[in-house]
Amino acid sequence: MTHKRQIPGYVYEHLGFVHSEYDIKCLLLFALEHCGRWIHLSSLTEIALGADGGFTYFDMVEALTSLVKLGLAENREDCGQFYRVTDKGTELNDITRRDVEFTVRRAVRKISARRYFEDILLKHNLPPKELEQR
Repeated sequence: MTHKRQIPGYVYEHLGFVHSEYDIKCLLLFALEHCGRWIHLSSLTEIALGADGGFTYFDMVEALTSLVKLGLAENREDCGQFYRVTDKGTELNDITRRDVEFTVRRAVRKISARRYFEDILLKHNLPPKELEQR
């Protein structure tokens, strides 16, 4: 008979700097502005969750939906769930940028550069032509 190894509860606690909804929104605004283009949800997810492990995918989607409702980001689900920051979101990001930890901002820059290469140069998750014309 095999005995299951007990894993302490603290192993499952959230790691990272980003925990609250406000922190997640600041991180998403920073990531969207840093990308500077229409970005697919899967790419945004990889950037945000890869930069900090303190929140879940569902927390991120809830915060992203809230950003869209507030007019800080816009989306085009009819074209396949693409998002970008609005002018209003860019203005707010200038104020809240410092609320995102430096190491998290650095990770966003690094991961988004890799995603840019994969998305644009390798032609993964490219925005449709009608999005580029806007």
